[in-house]
Amino acid sequence: MKIIKQILFTAAAIFSVAVFAQNPIVVSVSPAPVSMDTQHSFVVIIPGAELKETKKNWLQYLAKGSEGDASETNGNNLQIGVVNGNVSATPFNVSSRIIETNEGVRLNAWLDPNIAATTPNSGRHLAMQKYVYDFAVQEYRVAVAKDIKEAENKLEELEKQLAAMIKNEEKLIKSVNTNDRANSRSDDAMLANNNDIKSSSEKISDQKDMVNYTAADANANKGAKKTLEEMKDDKKDLQNDNEKREKRIEKRNKENRASDRSTELSQEAQRAKTSEIEQQKAVIVALKAKFDKI
Repeated sequence: MKIIKQILFTAAAIFSVAVFAQNPIVVSVSPAPVSMDTQHSFVVIIPGAELKETKKNWLQYLAKGSEGDASETNGNNLQIGVVNGNVSATPFNVSSRIIETNEGVRLNAWLDPNIAATTPNSGRHLAMQKYVYDFAVQEYRVAVAKDIKEAENKLEELEKQLAAMIKNEEKLIKSVNTNDRANSRSDDAMLANNNDIKSSSEKISDQKDMVNYTAADANANKGAKKTLEEMKDDKKDLQNDNEKREKRIEKRNKENRASDRSTELSQEAQRAKTSEIEQQKAVIVALKAKFDKI
């Protein structure tokens, strides 16, 4: 019968604390050994909490208002003279142990034998559960707030990455446009050169006739030949200029094709990054909703 009463009390205690808020923080009561005695242990797991920080905050939480000493032996912490009027009208002692588990940081707290009677006082035990629960909620809020901050930092980094992709794409587009304008100018220059080459060919043909016409006059013939060679050089310069322009056009076209491929890849990456950003925004919304329910 005594065991049945204890089970019923434990179930009622767990339920009573669980309804304090819609979150996973539940303080249960179960027999657990401490200092060679078996007393009722108030147990809570705080998801996402950090062991070192939680331990420091718990010891500060116990020590608030207390004039007693705190000590640690083999991982068990003892705070003398804890003050909480809801639990006891007089200061009381609390032993505790904090460890890290796969589910989060687990806190076990034990009242001293004078407070934790063999037959638990339901009001006192619920008050102690609330005392532990309030601390666990405080730490859980800290853990979720850190998750939110980390998620927001990740979102900021993703948005920076997207902005860099967009900026790089804009550079690629600018480069293509610059090459297109340069090609257009080269096309105009080559068209002008071709017209000059055609005119030069006609002038060269006429000058050849002049060379033949002055064959009998050595001085005149020498001057005619010199003029003919200059005409040929000018024509050759125009042809060489066209060849150089054609090579530069081909080079710029090759660059443009590479830029087009890079732009396509960039746009694909941007779509993926945008999707990742939207997913991260949803994570933040969910975390903030989680925080609001604590």
